[in-house]
Amino acid sequence: IIYWDPYTSDITFETPCPTSVTTGTVSGATTICSGADAAVSLSGNTTGSTIQWQKSTTSSTSGFANINGATSTSYTADNLTQTTYFRAAVTLPASGNCSAITQNTTAVTVTVRATPTKYTVSEGSADNKVKLSNSQTNYTYTLYKGGTTVSNSSKTGSYNVTYKVKDKMGNET
Repeated sequence: IIYWDPYTSDITFETPCPTSVTTGTVSGATTICSGADAAVSLSGNTTGSTIQWQKSTTSSTSGFANINGATSTSYTADNLTQTTYFRAAVTLPASGNCSAITQNTTAVTVTVRATPTKYTVSEGSADNKVKLSNSQTNYTYTLYKGGTTVSNSSKTGSYNVTYKVKDKMGNET
């Protein structure tokens, strides 16, 4: 923008103020087990902008609060125990006559899979099959005898049997 003062014949050149900031893209949406860490990162934001990571356990559009000290392009959340939404508030600082501009990225979701509850293992019925009750979906169950997987073939006798639960990602509990 060029300004001309007709009284002094001064010409002033002024760069127009920006009206938006490029927020970039947040990556890191994932599913984790309860108590695990999750990392999110930002790329493609306006050069010279500042970043403030925010999180919400309410929704992907509301309930966000700043995360203290989380101001770099990546952030790792420790020990998540519930599904959490992360976004970055990207700010283009004030300069000259221009005001600061802050815009938020689209949030990503880190889904926390619930820890499986305890299950009851019993002898079963007259066919001597072992039963597992109170099972949840998205988990597999494996019976072990002395550290060795008990196969589906018929077994006779009395055993002390333990079991382990694995989620779809293969993590045992």
